[in-house]
Amino acid sequence: MVGHGTHTLSTAGGNFVRNVSVLNKNGTAKGGSPRARLAVYKICWGRHSAEDCTDEDLISAFDQAIDDGVDILSVSVGGSTVPNVNDMLTNGISIGSFHAVSRGIIVVASAGYEGPELQTMANVAPWIFTVASGFMDRDSNNITLGNGQTIKGTSLATNSTSQRLIPVVIAGNVGLPNATFQDAQLCKIGTLDPRKVRGRILVCQRGRSLRPVEKGQEAKRVGALQMILQNDKQLNTLTADPQVVGASNIPQGGGQSESKNIRNSYFDRNK
Repeated sequence: MVGHGTHTLSTAGGNFVRNVSVLNKNGTAKGGSPRARLAVYKICWGRHSAEDCTDEDLISAFDQAIDDGVDILSVSVGGSTVPNVNDMLTNGISIGSFHAVSRGIIVVASAGYEGPELQTMANVAPWIFTVASGFMDRDSNNITLGNGQTIKGTSLATNSTSQRLIPVVIAGNVGLPNATFQDAQLCKIGTLDPRKVRGRILVCQRGRSLRPVEKGQEAKRVGALQMILQNDKQLNTLTADPQVVGASNIPQGGGQSESKNIRNSYFDRNK
């Protein structure tokens, strides 16, 4: 990924930046260890995929870091294929980190982006501190349906409370004639009918094939007042995404029963 090194470097050791305002949140931004002295080792030379990171370059960077006398190594690298125990004998990160740890260097590595399903964690060698992402509950919000049911979600939208009940439409039911139900359900760009969405709240399925912000762009294009992004069965982790429209992410929850309640109700959003 272009810029991935800069991103992870600032996360690990970015300096204090005061008076930061991002998505209605104000305060001081910083990395994990803002006073640390940093050494950076480039191991990926392609522009688009982890396949451009070779074991030879990985191990070479570990060797250089050991020679430089670093105290901690942060390795934000992991392929989409999760290694098994036998791979620890041939995997570049496992081998390089073993040499570093044997010389007293702590190695921290990423768990990858394939969760939250079972057996999707990368960098599983027992001598590595493997770290997965988490979330904070400060972005939680409640969606209150017209029938009184409340669904807990996450949102970065500005706080709002309204007594007005707004009609809800399911994206799969408001697709254009040339769009498939699956594409419309995911709110892919150019698949929804503005005449059926404008002035309403649009419910999109999350899925894996499209970034959440692109779904929000489609919701804005067709005139939705707000968007609900509902997880499918495989995605149970809630994240508050930046959006171009007011949006809330909700769990898959009770399956068809929850979808039915949303389909047949109005709701009042309370943050």
